[in-house]
Amino acid sequence: ETTPAMEFGTLLHMYALQPEIVHDKIAVMPEFGDLRKKENKEAKLIWEQQNIGKIHIDEKTHLQLNAMVYKLHNHHQWNWSVCGIKYFHEKEIYFNYNDVECKAQLDIVNGNDLNRIIWDIKTVDNVDKDKFIRSIETYGYDTQAAFYIQAACSEFGGSFEDWTYNVIACCKQAPYHVRFFKLPMTYLLRAKRKNEQRLALYKQCILWNDWPGYGKDVEELEIPSWFMKE
Repeated sequence: ETTPAMEFGTLLHMYALQPEIVHDKIAVMPEFGDLRKKENKEAKLIWEQQNIGKIHIDEKTHLQLNAMVYKLHNHHQWNWSVCGIKYFHEKEIYFNYNDVECKAQLDIVNGNDLNRIIWDIKTVDNVDKDKFIRSIETYGYDTQAAFYIQAACSEFGGSFEDWTYNVIACCKQAPYHVRFFKLPMTYLLRAKRKNEQRLALYKQCILWNDWPGYGKDVEELEIPSWFMKE
């Protein structure tokens, strides 16, 4: 299931990388006033019917996204390193990874032989470097990065070590700071090994139809002392 944070991240990707589809995909909901009033409630219902199939966001979120995109697109690294005719945006890749059929969608990728690079946009609450390093482990950004590199190898060629993986951290809080981070290859190779261990386990589970759970033994419950007080 998606979380509000994931949904907001999807919106930022759309605003930043696919602005041409925002009008068709997003509907900015106006203020309808006190919804206890019949006319306001009816106006909201009509608006919702007119925008069926679109993602509904409020004006505050729309302005926040625009401000974040403005800060991103005016960052010197974006204009110097990221923008270019050889970059693919939201590149969807289907590939076979150790006999497992996989799919990945890369935010920004350049498969040029001389500059194999992936850029991944992340929305964060704080762009402090130490906090972002902790979030890498918390949210599994390392294994995601290694997985995306494997997809890029399949689509564009080159070895795993030929690729560079950079993260663009976009703060959701004003003044919407942006920082660009590069993940070291030693860290990515460690993540690659974790991915391959997980794939091996997945294949074993498929083969034996036996999936990790909570164990098969009878477990005795330990009742806390406070629960036993009468």
